[in-house]
Amino acid sequence: MNDQEQAYLKQVQAFIEAETARLQNLQNVQFREARAEGLDYAQSNPYGAIYGHAGEVQDSIEKKMITVNQCISELEILERMRKSPYFGRVDFYEEGFGTESIYVGLRSLANRDDYFVYIYDWRTPVCALFYTGEIGKASYEAPAGTIEGEIKRIRQYQFDDGELLSYWDADLRIDDTVLRNVLSGASSDRLKVIVCSIQREQNRCIRFDTNKNLAVFGPAGCGKTSIGMHRLAWLLYELRTTMVSKDILLFTNNVAFMHYVSGVLPDLGEEEVRSCLFSSLLDIYLPGYSVTDYYEQAETVLAHDEKRTKFIQAVYDPAFLEYVDRCLDAMSCRFRDIKLYGDIVLSAQDLKRRYDAFSPSLSVHARLNLLLDWAKDEVDDYFLINRLEINRHLLETHEPYEPLQQLVANLKNSVLGNLEVMIKGAVADDTIPLYYRFFGAWCKDKRMVHELAQRMGNRLVYFEDALMALYIAAKLGGCEQEDPPAHILLDEAQDFCVLQHKILRLIYPKTVFTLLADTNQALVPQLNTTSEEQLADIYGASVLKMGKSYRATRQLSEFSKQFLDGADYDVFDREGDDPFVYYTDRTAEKAAEIARNVPEHFHSVCILTNIAIEAAQFHKKIVKYIPDCVLANTALSKLGGRVTVMPVTLSKGLEFDAVIIPYADRLEENRRIAYMMTTRALHELHLIKEKKD
Repeated sequence: MNDQEQAYLKQVQAFIEAETARLQNLQNVQFREARAEGLDYAQSNPYGAIYGHAGEVQDSIEKKMITVNQCISELEILERMRKSPYFGRVDFYEEGFGTESIYVGLRSLANRDDYFVYIYDWRTPVCALFYTGEIGKASYEAPAGTIEGEIKRIRQYQFDDGELLSYWDADLRIDDTVLRNVLSGASSDRLKVIVCSIQREQNRCIRFDTNKNLAVFGPAGCGKTSIGMHRLAWLLYELRTTMVSKDILLFTNNVAFMHYVSGVLPDLGEEEVRSCLFSSLLDIYLPGYSVTDYYEQAETVLAHDEKRTKFIQAVYDPAFLEYVDRCLDAMSCRFRDIKLYGDIVLSAQDLKRRYDAFSPSLSVHARLNLLLDWAKDEVDDYFLINRLEINRHLLETHEPYEPLQQLVANLKNSVLGNLEVMIKGAVADDTIPLYYRFFGAWCKDKRMVHELAQRMGNRLVYFEDALMALYIAAKLGGCEQEDPPAHILLDEAQDFCVLQHKILRLIYPKTVFTLLADTNQALVPQLNTTSEEQLADIYGASVLKMGKSYRATRQLSEFSKQFLDGADYDVFDREGDDPFVYYTDRTAEKAAEIARNVPEHFHSVCILTNIAIEAAQFHKKIVKYIPDCVLANTALSKLGGRVTVMPVTLSKGLEFDAVIIPYADRLEENRRIAYMMTTRALHELHLIKEKKD
């Protein structure tokens, strides 16, 4: 082992130990002081709420506890770095400055006394060289501008609990050995941090412009979800003076996926971002209605419910959306005169004229808010100009002991209240009836219209009903938020229909989006977005495409590709077994046998079915053989246990060590489902077919 490398490692480890001791001491001191302040105040001031400095004491305690929590987070990062301080090194020559060895790790470690940087955070501009550079001339973008120079060496390291096992130099980043070792390991119920094995095309997506919408398209297993989560970590580093974790929102359709990606950002030293199911928007903006979810909708289509499918097609018909837009654009608000003592304070005609003068590019609600501001000023002017007449009326109709000033204020507030109710009521808050009106006028199938009316009467509507009502509300401007997120990550974006994407753009017009999608995984074309061009166009997004799948072994990846027409992506060369095929008339028993025989070092086995009802039925059969087998067949299901049964629709974005597909004879019936099912496996794929005579 190189003496120079060992000497440098000892320096880094000594610094980590010193930093650990410093932070532990700071944590203990701050905690003790906070506790002492609280006890002292409580003992000295048993009725502390009446003393003026209670707030000062509370502020002091809170600041100290913030420091304690920061120390805890930093200590967790240092513990990870103690086990593996760095994973890469770039020797970069810059004219006039010589050659610097840049060690790349999870976080930056720098001496506060002499500003010497032992390790650079993987997100720093200079570390882009490690992910994108080759030996020879190179450059990177720094705050001071483009730094040009030459890469002299790229080195990679492998540690085990702080011990340097090996290192090697590579002409190209990332060496296949590192990636192969990472991919060969067992899966986890959480997405893994991949900073040591980020590929060049992945790095390009992660470090894309902070202020532009980005759409990343790529095949199953190309690392889209990892790209998304690491991009969030990079954004939090790059925009650390203007953005924090609470400014980011992760949108998804199911809880299992939220659970799967949780922990990535904390492992990278950042706080968890907010997660949101799309259905929560329906709860917020369509209160009072029970709404079926996306998975119920998808299940009915996959189960070949022709009646429901026909209705969905009608609601999602682009022609209907165009009709709704025309109706909304032509919709006029109805106003009435505001009167006081028989005199017109504001006429409906003046209100209408003022409303029509506002830019039509503004939403209806935005124009109504502007109108309300203008109308309030007009009321103020009216009361000022007519104050003598108003005072006379009040004195004639009230007792002399009532203060005139208060009477005038009460009267004005009453007028303003009526004005606000009238203006804000010019557009109904409940847009379900408005949607019904539009659909009833457009749809020629009156049976559909009648059934919609029945659902409305029962306050139970389909997912597609709620989407159109929410679109109308958003188009009218009734969903604008005072504090919108700065950035939204939308994984499995192809699963959202065009209407959902347009809703998100209306609700969050100033938010930057990162979209992750594979249109080949749009299992239900009637409900999903199947065009990359259309998806990118809705957001005005720049497009980056991934051209390689890394998840599965070469054998499994090639098997999955057969279900795609014209599949043009490469697969990472990791050797493994071909798919195992079994013929039996005892499918559940065979699946249980396979699950039990999956090697122990593999942590997750998933049995995939076409739809949720099949998953429930199969789980009922297999639980006789594997009692702790878990069923995950709703959007609120969480993963847990070694063996899980779930429908393919809920497996989006997830991966498992071994996948078992019962009734595999049906794979050719829906090639999108076949592609989706077979690409969930990391190491083993088991196909159970009906036994032939």
